[in-house]
Amino acid sequence: MENKKKKHSTAKPPSGKTKSSRKSSVKSSGGQKKRSGGLRYLGGSLLSRMARGGAAELADKAEEVNRLNVFPVPDGDTGDNMRMTIESGIAAIEDMDSDNVAEVMRVLARGMMLGARGNSGVILSQFFSGVARGFEGVERADARTLAHALELGVEVAYSSVMTPTEGTILTVAREAVEYAV
Repeated sequence: MENKKKKHSTAKPPSGKTKSSRKSSVKSSGGQKKRSGGLRYLGGSLLSRMARGGAAELADKAEEVNRLNVFPVPDGDTGDNMRMTIESGIAAIEDMDSDNVAEVMRVLARGMMLGARGNSGVILSQFFSGVARGFEGVERADARTLAHALELGVEVAYSSVMTPTEGTILTVAREAVEYAV
């Protein structure tokens, strides 16, 4: 996603290997016990706050993302499309009062899917849909569950594109998740 001409190769979905065996922890604030320097689990309340924060960052950086987009054409609206897509998800969870991570992610992902704009918005919504699948039946996600859900998000995003291409939002998602887990 650089602003230079770049040869794009066809990408394959990730192998599904999990690197989530590292010791780490994730959790919401709100009185839960914390491990040394980390949080224990991710609940719906923290997920909601994280989604809102991410949406605010994307809104702030939408023009920068618009300029980065060069594939398949430099249409200048990728950041705007992603911003509108995540804002649709935020609107869907606006009145939720739940600490159930699966429930919040399911509603967030559905809102994004229904409000998806452009190819980048559809891919972003598919990533969140995959994460929602990874959280099914989970009230609070520990680090391992979170890692699995993020990896599933990448797999669903790649599978939603007929010809996945490196150097796109797919690469950004895959490499971010590989780094995180």
